[in-house]
Amino acid sequence: MPDSRREKLRPRRGRAPAGSSASAPVSRSRADELVAKSRPSEETGTQSLAIVDEASLRARIAPTRGAPPLDLPTALALVRDRHRLDLSQARARAGFTRGHLLDIVLALPGGRNTPDEEVAAGELVELVLGEARRDDWVASVTSLAAPRGGLLKVVQARPDEGWFFPLPDLEATVQAAIQGIHAGLPSEPLWKLGGEQRWYLFELDVEPLPAYPAQADVALVSTFLPELVKCFLSESPFASTRFSRAGELFAYLKYESRERDPRRALAQRRVLEDALDAALVSERAGRVIGSGMGVVHSYVDFALSRVERAVKAVQSVAERVGLGPRAWIQFFDAPLENEWLGVRADAPPPPLRSRAARFGALAILVGLSAWPLPAQAQPDMHGPVDPCTVAFVEDNLTTCEACPAPHGDFAACEATFAPRGYVRKCRSGPHSPPSEVWCLVPPPPAGAQGPKPYVILSVVVAVAAALLAAFGFWKRRRRA
Repeated sequence: MPDSRREKLRPRRGRAPAGSSASAPVSRSRADELVAKSRPSEETGTQSLAIVDEASLRARIAPTRGAPPLDLPTALALVRDRHRLDLSQARARAGFTRGHLLDIVLALPGGRNTPDEEVAAGELVELVLGEARRDDWVASVTSLAAPRGGLLKVVQARPDEGWFFPLPDLEATVQAAIQGIHAGLPSEPLWKLGGEQRWYLFELDVEPLPAYPAQADVALVSTFLPELVKCFLSESPFASTRFSRAGELFAYLKYESRERDPRRALAQRRVLEDALDAALVSERAGRVIGSGMGVVHSYVDFALSRVERAVKAVQSVAERVGLGPRAWIQFFDAPLENEWLGVRADAPPPPLRSRAARFGALAILVGLSAWPLPAQAQPDMHGPVDPCTVAFVEDNLTTCEACPAPHGDFAACEATFAPRGYVRKCRSGPHSPPSEVWCLVPPPPAGAQGPKPYVILSVVVAVAAALLAAFGFWKRRRRA
């Protein structure tokens, strides 16, 4: 595979990506089983996929799964009955954030910014959009108190009032946004495109852990789909449909590297990467889209068009290059994140997120989101990043500026931006002209009140959940 934009691997310790998974454990019925044979995982009770049933696999992430959308009057009536709140006069606003996810805000005339209004707003959006579209495309739903209105116009209008649209337009607006994202994606599977791709390289810090589920130990990542990989590593809700309109399913090979020399390990992974890409493309089953080096594991990321055929191709290459038993195929999509397929018949279960740890992480995320802290938009990136541009780093929470340094005088950038409260986000790599990107995270609104009682309660719940997760982990270690 092309390697023009990669750097030599430097051994480093790092941390798990910031954020936590907010997806709930998936219930599994016998009709949804993906396997003819299976081995139970001692840690979580999930099962290895011995024989992949592609139809069942795709049914679990299909856009028609779950509860279908309802018409707006029916949805409003249900919310009114359940929460005693009338949201018929609400106005909506929607905008994209990282990972092609939508943030939706409902402005409620006469609202009081209470947790009940937030819950009711989220339920209304799910009823109008349908369960699958809500899970796949919406990152958050928040409520916002708005003036009650009347015959007299407010003298000083809100500056962002023009961004809101009538509630009956919500479903059509979200659908138009989804079509806009799909219009910008390739109409054919990636394995058909061919040609050179522009590769991006970035680094992450990794926090030492007793075990590394998913790609929690990855320290160095290269990919030609950076938005997709950053979404997954930040543990935002992931859905393949947001990154492919050709029906591709995104997955990755995870294997424990037995080579302790980082340079030799990198060379071996490149050989494996090239062999996998050639095999997948020749089978017209998929393509390699990226790779990663971790503290314990190495990774190769795929876009799969024909899952069953692709799995056979990966297993064949893995046998040819002599991968050990600790090698697995896993999936990016949130409903499939704890499913795995051993590359060899004697593969043990991989490290997976337990239910207790998942609940604790979710409660901590909810508690901290209610506390008035500066927003953390994405995992911190360190060292050279190629390309280091405002478009690659900036999001809807930050304001970023580029600082060219034609003679490598990065001290001048710091002298210019640091006194203004900007923070350096990245520095260009060796393949680009010397430059840096500095970003400013806006402060909380002036006059913000202290934490309200429900905020304190959220933090207490978060701490209790964290202690529960730690206790569960301790009990499992004792039984082991």
